[in-house]
Amino acid sequence: MNFETDPRLPELLEAMRAGDRAAAADFMDRFGPRIKARIRVGLSRGMRRVFDSQDLLSTVSRRLDAMVRSGSLRAANEQQLWSLVFTIAEHSLAEKGRIIRRLKRVEGPDSEFAHR
Repeated sequence: MNFETDPRLPELLEAMRAGDRAAAADFMDRFGPRIKARIRVGLSRGMRRVFDSQDLLSTVSRRLDAMVRSGSLRAANEQQLWSLVFTIAEHSLAEKGRIIRRLKRVEGPDSEFAHR
């Protein structure tokens, strides 16, 4: 990643690997704006009408918290942590895209949603 390194990131990563959910919350507080900016790039115009980057950031936060809580966070270094976080974000974007496509199918071509 091209992000400048935060001196607390290694400490936060170790705490998260040990199951510290407060460290995960601190990570999201500190780096949420960076993650949100990356999410915004992936949101198509059609998706922005239904979802915003804050919705997706909340999803990333919940999923990261679940990994920390369950002890399944396996990132060994900062690069792996960023890779994991952005993979979670990309998967969340893909899921939201599937939701929109399904809504369009269910609503049909005459619905207000389909016209937008």
